[in-house]
Amino acid sequence: MKSLSVISIAMVALLGSAFQLPAAEPETFTGTATRSGTYKRPLLDVDGKRFELKASNQADSSVAEMLAKFSQGDTGKYAVVGTRGTVNGKDGILVDRITAAAKSLPTTGAAAPAPSAVQGNVPPARVAPIACLSGCRQAREGFMHRPRAAAPP
Repeated sequence: MKSLSVISIAMVALLGSAFQLPAAEPETFTGTATRSGTYKRPLLDVDGKRFELKASNQADSSVAEMLAKFSQGDTGKYAVVGTRGTVNGKDGILVDRITAAAKSLPTTGAAAPAPSAVQGNVPPARVAPIACLSGCRQAREGFMHRPRAAAPP
């Protein structure tokens, strides 16, 4: 029984060396640069998933400089070309190149407020006054305020 397991392990090793697995293809990831909390490791947030970043063997010195900027708090949008892998025991990207993102990332769809010239000079709407225990002048005139606390009995 032991000899059968030894033979099967040897066959797997022989076949594994004969049929080499293809190397992973580089991909382009676009996201926001961040850093981890405690160790300040460079991260890339891509569609809500965080990847730890590490320079690959083919990367030039500019990649290491950009990763250092990420670790120091740069939060810009970048396009990263690299290969998926494991970095520090987590999902990561072995980075070949980093460039600033060419186009803006999709937003949540919230529109920016219009400038005052478009809005017009409309005064703010009056807010109904809250009931005041003492019936003070400000409440009678319609100003919103916090009423004084009632005196203890």
